Amino acid sequence: MAEGPQKNPELSSRLQKTNEELKDLQDSVKTGMINAKVLVDFRTATERARQASAAVQQWLDAQGKGGDPYTLPALNEAVRRISEHLSRMFPK
Repeated sequence: MAEGPQKNPELSSRLQKTNEELKDLQDSVKTGMINAKVLVDFRTATERARQASAAVQQWLDAQGKGGDPYTLPALNEAVRRISEHLSRMFPK
């Protein structure tokens, strides 16, 4: 079984640091440096990675505090986006 947040306090800080580094990278790559399509893809990917990192961090924090991690707004937002994306890919 995976270690809980109480057994690995470093994980939350690593996630936060990764999130900050991704934000810095995202801000570093400017319009005109690379192809516009590549830039959009890069920004989308880094933003998604940041959202996922934040969701994991919130999940661990909620579990560590005895809360219900299933009610996290970030998780709900991720599910909504995935559902929306699947609806566009596979219309009824």
